[in-house]
Amino acid sequence: MSQRMLLAVLLGVLALSSHATAAEVLLPQTRASYYASEPFELAVVGLAKGAKAAVELAPLKAEGLSPMKFEVTGDGGTVNTRIPPLALAPAVYVVRLDGRRATGLVQSYDKAIAAGYQTIIYMYWTGYVTHKPFGSRKSWAAPEEQEAMRLLSFGMGQRLRRFSPNILAVGTIDEPGLSWGKTPAGGYATGFPNWDEAAWYEARGWKLTDNPASRGDADWMKYMTVRAGIIGESHAQAKKDLRASWPEARFEADVYAVAILMDGADAMNQLPNEAPTTHVFLDWGVGRDCAGTELYIEKSSMPTGNVAHAMNGRLMGDKMPPEVQADCYRLMMNAMLQAGLRSNWWLNWGEVPLERLATINEPPKRYGPLLSGMTTAGHDVAVLWGWTELAMRMKDITAKEAAKKEGEQIKLMISAMPENTTVREKEVALSAYTVGGMYRQQISYTHNALARAGYPAHVIHERILPTGILKNYRTLFIVGQTFPLPPETTKALAEFVAKGGRIIADKTTTVKIDGATAMDVDLATPARAWGALYKMSEEDAKE
Repeated sequence: MSQRMLLAVLLGVLALSSHATAAEVLLPQTRASYYASEPFELAVVGLAKGAKAAVELAPLKAEGLSPMKFEVTGDGGTVNTRIPPLALAPAVYVVRLDGRRATGLVQSYDKAIAAGYQTIIYMYWTGYVTHKPFGSRKSWAAPEEQEAMRLLSFGMGQRLRRFSPNILAVGTIDEPGLSWGKTPAGGYATGFPNWDEAAWYEARGWKLTDNPASRGDADWMKYMTVRAGIIGESHAQAKKDLRASWPEARFEADVYAVAILMDGADAMNQLPNEAPTTHVFLDWGVGRDCAGTELYIEKSSMPTGNVAHAMNGRLMGDKMPPEVQADCYRLMMNAMLQAGLRSNWWLNWGEVPLERLATINEPPKRYGPLLSGMTTAGHDVAVLWGWTELAMRMKDITAKEAAKKEGEQIKLMISAMPENTTVREKEVALSAYTVGGMYRQQISYTHNALARAGYPAHVIHERILPTGILKNYRTLFIVGQTFPLPPETTKALAEFVAKGGRIIADKTTTVKIDGATAMDVDLATPARAWGALYKMSEEDAKE
């Protein structure tokens, strides 16, 4: 229920001709539904100068309510009347001009207002399937693409501002990701720039090449910084353009799968958002109760923010009975609330009957406002999201992709298999997606282990350390850091230790970090080993 009272619906939507005159009634805001607390405009056009017409707003099937009646006099132009707030009680009304009833169009937003629902504009750019604006082979950073995004944002702001009281937030696109580029070997792969993006890169200090991993590490990190910022810069521009005509627009654009760095996904792209905005899947990560862990990773640039979230349904595995799926949804809802939730809507919920979904949604509807008023700012333990580590891990796989011929598959030999299997080693396919996934799971396992041990932790992005955020924490875990950290990050860590902070590093962290305590735990992701067995038959592997 809105704080604005419920609604008054006008069923005379765009135009109404009077039987006695050539006059018409228009609703200049081109809306048919309004909150009772909103003013709205009603115009009479085509009324001759000095002529009079009677306007009536009559409640439909609302006992005890009187119609609003008034007379307008033509002045040779449009006669506009402003209906003030609270002039009409919540109800459905018909509009009559000289006694004749209007008919017309009711838009979907009108229906949402009439039903007492609020609306999230999840995406207004095209590309729901490709996750890229206007097509899978279009480059985000190309000048004509940027122009198209801006024009669409300007236009959408003007269209949506009419329904502003009903709209909770607006976003650009589902699962945004950069398009693949052509490799030197002639294939297409994630992480390679396209020729029409040259001006974008060069304006930010990086010279285009079709083989970005062929240069030194400093050049590679410059490339990764620029590439990972394309989506964030585009979102910041979209927010500015929407607000050019709709200043109160709340911007919440999906930023998703931040381990897939070569697709341009990075938690720093959350910064244009009013709240961290993302979605995870039912069966991601290290267990369905770990939806909260996944959210902490996705919002690592805004660790204390409550998430505007869309929870996706089953992605992998066999279909489950509805009652089992409903239990999974309930578990995930609790995990999301624990991580800090502003809003949630369920994607792909078809395997859960609506009546079961209602039982899952009802408790958060009751106690959710209390929880959303809280923050996780009191957490004093954090896990580092090593942006440099992830970016540098991508260099080797990108170099291999650059040389890969059509039909070849990059593979990795896994020799450290789980103890309770007869398989001693196994080759697995390797790509930028699996490399990123392996790092993400190292962070997931660490965060989840801390939570299960009673230490609720944040995940914090390496690139926000120079802002002084470590002053909010007592302990920082660093996992799997094998590449040197940049000077500004090293300085932030040194200041943290000097002020009494504690850094704990696992055995897979091989770079020296001054003041760190070595933890005799190897947090290398076991997913590589288990993943190798995932589709093997029972004859090849035993439980």
